[in-house]
Amino acid sequence: PRQSQRLWRLWRLARGVSRCPECWQPQPVPQMSHLDFLRQLRQGEPVVLRDPGGADLVEKYNFEYLESQMKGSDWRVHLVPKGQRFQRVYGQGVGEGMVTTMSFPDFAGKSLSDAAHAYYMQVPFSGRPLESLGTDPYGSDMRDDRRRVLQWLRKLTEEAELGELDNNQLWIGRGGNLTPCHYDKAENLHLQICGRKTFLLIPPDQTFAVYPYPIDHPLDSFSMVDFDSPDFQRFDDFADVQAFQVTLEPGDLLYLPKYWW
Repeated sequence: PRQSQRLWRLWRLARGVSRCPECWQPQPVPQMSHLDFLRQLRQGEPVVLRDPGGADLVEKYNFEYLESQMKGSDWRVHLVPKGQRFQRVYGQGVGEGMVTTMSFPDFAGKSLSDAAHAYYMQVPFSGRPLESLGTDPYGSDMRDDRRRVLQWLRKLTEEAELGELDNNQLWIGRGGNLTPCHYDKAENLHLQICGRKTFLLIPPDQTFAVYPYPIDHPLDSFSMVDFDSPDFQRFDDFADVQAFQVTLEPGDLLYLPKYWW
């Protein structure tokens, strides 16, 4: 079978036949109730929990509410030309963009009016990154929200035996933003609060077919492949990657195991 795959790939490359993420027909990520979610999670596989704790934030976490609770501080913001992906670092031959700081009112205004750029805010919500600030920059209502959500999340992580919940971040944007394929070295729980987000997931046993950057590269946990226009002459094994996909709705919680792309 492996030889047949290789011959099929060579035939496809010889004729200039391309494939793209839309052609992969990725498998769906399971969506389960609480007990089934925990069983799937313990197997180390991605799974979505519908209607989890904290879903009440869905109705209130809009830009107006966030500005009322975050307007007194400057926050970390990724800024890239429209259409480019957000990533960990910029420059150094890995794409235009920058990480800067701005107030929430500035972020809200510029992300709406600046047609040439895309903005994505990344801020610590709890844990060590927040403690490193030396102060709690959120308003009282948002602190109450955090206390309730973290209480539920800590109970979930204990039941799932995921370890300590030590780093929580908020990602805030206007939509249409893309992140290059990469992996994290920690277990992830992603709670979608507003809007929708699509994840394309690839298991770690296919890492070499995703072609990660070398270990000493600034993007060493990212894939070198352009998923929109793959170069199959250079990355021929990428054509056979098997992927999973899910689109999170407001209130959904995704368990994303460490080292999954």
